[in-house]
Amino acid sequence: MVEYDGDRKHAYFNGYKFTRDEKKGYYLSSKNIKNNKRQRLHVYMWEYYNGEIKEGYTVHHKDKDKNNNEMSNFILLLGLKYSKLHRAKYSQDEKWLERTSVNMQQNDMFKTKDWNATDEGRKWNSKHGKECLIGRKLIKYVCDNCGKTFESINIYSNNMNKFCSNNCKATWRKGQLSDNENRVELLTVK
Repeated sequence: MVEYDGDRKHAYFNGYKFTRDEKKGYYLSSKNIKNNKRQRLHVYMWEYYNGEIKEGYTVHHKDKDKNNNEMSNFILLLGLKYSKLHRAKYSQDEKWLERTSVNMQQNDMFKTKDWNATDEGRKWNSKHGKECLIGRKLIKYVCDNCGKTFESINIYSNNMNKFCSNNCKATWRKGQLSDNENRVELLTVK
């Protein structure tokens, strides 16, 4: 069972002290607990009672109250479901929508989009883009995939042009397995 001090700034469980992070609201251990790292209270409790959390899963507060750290309030969700749940919350949050709307109006985002779609806007962007490249020199690079030498204008920061073509970039990425993802079976815990 979790115990709290009077103002609920600190929680105590299994001999460890957890302090509430005022920005995010989670309770974080005062000392390193696992793998020489600090741990969130709800995660520590889940693992204390249920064992290691499988890769790809996240412990979630069912009632969305980070102060309610009772085992009956925890559910293990696949990371993607957890993300969707929180994205849905923020997209429906009226304050967030209000702030976004005010930001867009202040930055004339809607007006800019409409203007860029006009002939005048397209011509201005084309001319401005070409002006930005004036004076830039062709630099020789070696493709990280095929080893071929190629020339390109340095439009990125130094040494960022790594591939002679999009095909070489795609081939290299496939070889690095950087686009592979591990899929995990959904586990329902009651």
